[in-house]
Amino acid sequence: MRKLIYIFLTLCIFSSCVQNTKTKQQDLLTRLNETAEKGIIYFGQQDATVYGHFSTCWVNADFKSDMSKICGNEPMILGFDLGGIESGDSLNLDGVPFSAIRNAAQTHLKKGGIVTFSWHPRNPVTLSNSWDTTAIVTADFEQIKITLKPWLKNVATFLNSCLTSCCDSDKNHQIIFRPWHEHTGWWFWWGQQTLTKEHYINLWHFTYSEIMNSLNRKDTKSILWAYSPNLGVNKDTYMERYPGDNEVDILGFDCYQFGADPTSYINDLNKTLAFMTELGYEHKKPIALTETGNESLQTPNWWTEVLLPVIEKYPVSYTMVWRNAYDKPEHFYVPFEGEASAEDFRQFVSNKKIILLENK
Repeated sequence: MRKLIYIFLTLCIFSSCVQNTKTKQQDLLTRLNETAEKGIIYFGQQDATVYGHFSTCWVNADFKSDMSKICGNEPMILGFDLGGIESGDSLNLDGVPFSAIRNAAQTHLKKGGIVTFSWHPRNPVTLSNSWDTTAIVTADFEQIKITLKPWLKNVATFLNSCLTSCCDSDKNHQIIFRPWHEHTGWWFWWGQQTLTKEHYINLWHFTYSEIMNSLNRKDTKSILWAYSPNLGVNKDTYMERYPGDNEVDILGFDCYQFGADPTSYINDLNKTLAFMTELGYEHKKPIALTETGNESLQTPNWWTEVLLPVIEKYPVSYTMVWRNAYDKPEHFYVPFEGEASAEDFRQFVSNKKIILLENK
């Protein structure tokens, strides 16, 4: 494994040298590649700067995240979800105004942070939520694409606005878009028990084409595309529905610890990150732990004794934990003021391998 990682790092150094001779459009991809070279990991959280465990104050310009209150810094990777944008809603599926998400994303980009978007769109047949898996298998897939076409236009319009409305004119800002995630599970209408392999790949190709053709700035690759199956895959099943190197920039996967015992979680992380390291080398892509965490932080010293000892062994470009929900007291993934794991978290982020957004 050490030899494999050394080869991967060498590849990343070469890739970085090549990328730096190109235009600014490769800046973000270069940054992600260089994490392996430098032995560092960008740390992130979903929704960190729009609400927290105690607060819904996304309209407050002085809002400080739970994370910043604990350690003084915001995450380097900031995640948001676009569920609801497809229908022209003013609020996303978690009740956050899209205007607030746009402002938060632009602020984070200006500070040098990295923004990633997931998307939980409605079922295009029943128009119910993402977790409605009915009616897709027997539906006409071409009709589904007709329904999706204006939805994808709405996504592209919003992403364009995040990149261009108030960002510095002399910088080519980029974002990460992570559609159709956890597709190896059964819980979303785009999952493997609902869509065939061919339909999933077709769905990705259609999504990629529609959004990239709708970008304002055709001369830059404003969006990096992240592919992220769920835990429980091996090297072959991870790639079974892979849409191809031309439409994927980042190889990710989602993996959570359920309950207080970390044994299975640690095993899953090690097994998956080992073959992802191989895939990253083979496909010349950075790898990432695109969603992770332990709800309610049930394991003592989870940060320094569970997560860090695993991810530091592999060339992981970034790790992102899920959100702290203001409306669900047990639904938190980063400590807040007074929470038991706060000191362990401070030790975790003080490790020189873990990179947060610098205060500016």
